[in-house]
Amino acid sequence: MTVINYNTFRAAVFGWASNHYGRFQHFYPLDGGWEYWVQAEVAAHIFTLNNTYELLRERNIYQNTQKADWLLNSLTGGNARIAVELKCQRGADLSGSGFARGIAADIRKLEAGNLPRGVTRVVVGIYYSQGPHNWVRNNFVCNRHNRQTYGNNYGVFVFTRQNDGRYG
Repeated sequence: MTVINYNTFRAAVFGWASNHYGRFQHFYPLDGGWEYWVQAEVAAHIFTLNNTYELLRERNIYQNTQKADWLLNSLTGGNARIAVELKCQRGADLSGSGFARGIAADIRKLEAGNLPRGVTRVVVGIYYSQGPHNWVRNNFVCNRHNRQTYGNNYGVFVFTRQNDGRYG
């Protein structure tokens, strides 16, 4: 198996999103959201880049039996492991308030002290309206390296925990 680092993962997520962002708004009516679809689609995209990358879906890494949406480098272990939580805007939540609550909950999950020492914490968000676009821009350290926008309102961010504890 080949280790996939944060930068490669981030670039792969953005590569996938640039090919699919026009479809995002069509998934919101689905009951239960569309995060599982994104998990599988992004994983498949990453495996087309290198089919030996270590990427697992819905894997237990938390000490309290919670599962990470993606776990990278599980077999390599140690400081190479990356726990990723994914949040996709859902339903008619055009204001983004539910999306914001979901991102905040995922960050609390990552920060709750239930991950083994040395695991990199990452949160990925996908949105399709102006409300979440503004919220992300106003609440995180955003730049061209960690957030991509497509069209007017579509966006994807891949934030990791910074040394000061903030995500960006």
